[in-house]
Amino acid sequence: MLHHFNCISESGNPGIGPLVFDWNDETGEVTGPSAGEILAAFTRGYVSLHPDPREDRDLSSTRNRSDMAAVVGYLHRLPLALADAYPQLEEDTDPNIYDMEGNVLGQCIF
Repeated sequence: MLHHFNCISESGNPGIGPLVFDWNDETGEVTGPSAGEILAAFTRGYVSLHPDPREDRDLSSTRNRSDMAAVVGYLHRLPLALADAYPQLEEDTDPNIYDMEGNVLGQCIF
């Protein structure tokens, strides 16, 4: 199915404009004014997810709805066609703070 998206920026940076592109979810083809920006994320191979602290998501294919939602949702409002596909992070319930060797340095209490 061919989708046309015009996604407004939610970054707060006035230099980041909307993402305007067409996406064929069957073939993975991305075209339009913002296609280069979308495809650059897939070429890079990962995108950060929200909320902070961020985790990176490895990107597999422009045909993958969840991957496309992750790319669009990084700095832009998700369209309804992708809103339910945004990756959900597992809640981290471990309050411990670790060093690079895995030793507990302390705890973070909220």
